[in-house]
Amino acid sequence: MPSPPSASPAAAAEVSDSAAEGSDEELPARSGAGFGGLIMPVGVYAVNGDQVRWIPVIDVTVVVLAGLSAVRLLVGLRSSRRRHHG
Repeated sequence: MPSPPSASPAAAAEVSDSAAEGSDEELPARSGAGFGGLIMPVGVYAVNGDQVRWIPVIDVTVVVLAGLSAVRLLVGLRSSRRRHHG
C-alpha cells in the first residue's frame, strides 16, 4: 500500500500539461502547447474508525485577497462613473 503524501492537506499544487511528445533529446526545454494552473483543495475527509466526516478547508489569505480585490474593483467603478457623469 503506498504511503500518504507528506504535504499538508491545505497545500496548493501547481500543475501543467504539455501536448508535445518525444524524448527530452528531441525537444527543447519547456516546448509544446498545453495548460497550466493552480489547484487548491476544498477540504479533506477525516476517517475515525467507521465514521467519516468532511472538513472544509478555508484559506484565510485567499478570502482576504478576494475581498480586497472586490473592494478595489467597486471603488474603481465608482470613481470612473463619477468622472464620466460629472
